[in-house]
Amino acid sequence: MNHEVSFYVDAWAKVKNDLEIGAIDVLPLVGRTPERDALFDFSVPYLVMHGAIVVRDEDDSIHSFADLAQKSVLVMQDDNAHEYLLRKKGDYKIVSVPSFEEALKILSQGKHDAVVVQKLVAVQLIAKLKLPNLKIVSANIEDFRQDFSFAVHEGDKELLAILNEGLSIVMANGTYAKLYKKWLMPFDDKNPQLENTIKILVSLLALLVMISAVGLLWHRSLKKQVALKTRQLSESKNQLAALNDSLHHRIQNAIAELKEKDQLMITQSRQAAMGEMISMIAHQWRQPLSIISMIANNLSLEAELENNLENSQIQTALQEINQQVQHLSTTIDDFKNFFKPNKEKQSLHVSQIVDDTLHIIGSLLRNNTIEFITEIEEDREILIYRNEIIQVLINLINNAKDALQGNKNPKIIFRAFSDEKGLHLCVIDNAGGIAPEILSKLGEPYVSTKALSGTGLGIYLSKMIIQKHFGGELTWQNLKNGACFCICLPQ
Repeated sequence: MNHEVSFYVDAWAKVKNDLEIGAIDVLPLVGRTPERDALFDFSVPYLVMHGAIVVRDEDDSIHSFADLAQKSVLVMQDDNAHEYLLRKKGDYKIVSVPSFEEALKILSQGKHDAVVVQKLVAVQLIAKLKLPNLKIVSANIEDFRQDFSFAVHEGDKELLAILNEGLSIVMANGTYAKLYKKWLMPFDDKNPQLENTIKILVSLLALLVMISAVGLLWHRSLKKQVALKTRQLSESKNQLAALNDSLHHRIQNAIAELKEKDQLMITQSRQAAMGEMISMIAHQWRQPLSIISMIANNLSLEAELENNLENSQIQTALQEINQQVQHLSTTIDDFKNFFKPNKEKQSLHVSQIVDDTLHIIGSLLRNNTIEFITEIEEDREILIYRNEIIQVLINLINNAKDALQGNKNPKIIFRAFSDEKGLHLCVIDNAGGIAPEILSKLGEPYVSTKALSGTGLGIYLSKMIIQKHFGGELTWQNLKNGACFCICLPQ
C-alpha cells in the first residue's frame, strides 16, 4: 500500500484516549460497541469473538452469565467487556484492572470470583501465563459478540478507505488465512468444529470486504464527480458574476434614462404651467386695465369737449387709477410668491390655504362663471410646504374648470375633513365624471382627461408631489354627477 507505519504499545485505556484526542491515527483489534461508535469510525470487521467467563477449577457455582449475581467480576479497564457489564447493569461488583493478564493472575491467586473476557483471548492467555487452575465456563455469553475492526479518529474517511482497501487485498490473496492459522488457532485439536466456524467467518468477512471495496470504488467515483461539479459550479459562479456585472450596468443605464425622461416631463409640465399662469395673470389684469383705460378715455373726452375739469375730478380719477395699479402689483406679488422656491414647512390653517389658492386662480373661475363652494369641517392648522400644496390644488381646480366647459350650472366644491387615515382635501366637480378607460390609467405620464389639449403630466406630477414631499396619497373616483380628486395627508 506504500504507507509508512510506526507502532507503540501501552495500556488500553491510554491508547484509547490517544485515539480519541487524535494523538494516534489508528488502533487495531478494537471491539465495536455502541459507546465506541460515538467516538470512532470503524473498518469492516475482520474477526468475531464471543464473550466468555473464566473461573477457578474448583468453582462449580458459576455456569452462566446469570450466576454472576452477587459475585466480584474482574475486567480490563475500558475494554468492551467492561462496557458490556456496565451496560447490562447486573447485580455484581465490577473490578477493573489495567490488563487481562493481570485480571487472570489475580483470579488464579484466589481473589475475586470470575473474569469476563473474549473467549479466544482467554484461551491464549491461560496457556501463555501457565495458569492450569483456571477454566472457561462452557456456556458463551450469547449477547456479548465482539466484531473486531480497525478504529480511526471520527471523520477520518480517507484513512478508513485505505484500511478497508488493505483488508480486501489480504482477504483476496490468502494472507489473512495464513495469519489466522498462525496466530489465532492454538486450540484446533481441542475443538474440531472451530475450523469450519473459521471458514464460515472468513467467507463472511470476505463478503464484507468486497462490499467495502465496492463502496471504496464508489467513494472515489463520487469524489471525482464532486470535483467535476465543483469545477462546473465555479465556472457557473464566474458566469453569474459577469452576468450580474452586465445587469448592474444595464440597470444603471435604465435608471439614467428614467431620470432623463422624468426631467423631460418636469420641463414639459413647467412649460405648460407657465402658459396657464400667464393666462391667469392676463385674466387677473384684464379688469383693472379696462378700468384704467375707461378713466383715461373719460378724461380725454372731457378735454376734447373743452369742459373745464375740476381739480377734484382729476384727483378722483388719479386715485382710482392708483388703486387699480396697486391691484396689478398685488397680483404680481401673489404669482411671484407662488413661484418662489420654498423648502421650509409653514404652519397654515386649511382656510388660509384655500384663500391663497383662490387669490391666484379665482379670477379664472369668476370669468368662467363657476361657483366655488368651500366645506371645511374643522379649520385645522397644519405644518406644510405652502407652495407645493397650492400647486397641486391649482392643478386639480384648473382641471375641474376645463372639464366644466359648456356646463349650464358649473360648480366646484372644496371639501376638507379628517378621519383615522389623516386630513383629506378634496376637489369635487359636477362635470359628469371621467371616462372609465381613462380613469383606470389616470396618474400615468401622458394620460390626460382633456383629449388632445392636455399634456397628461399634471395629475402624474401632483401625485409625485403628494407622495414624495408629504408622504401622502392622491386618489380619484367618479361620483354621481362628476369626479372627486382627494389628497390624503397623514396625521
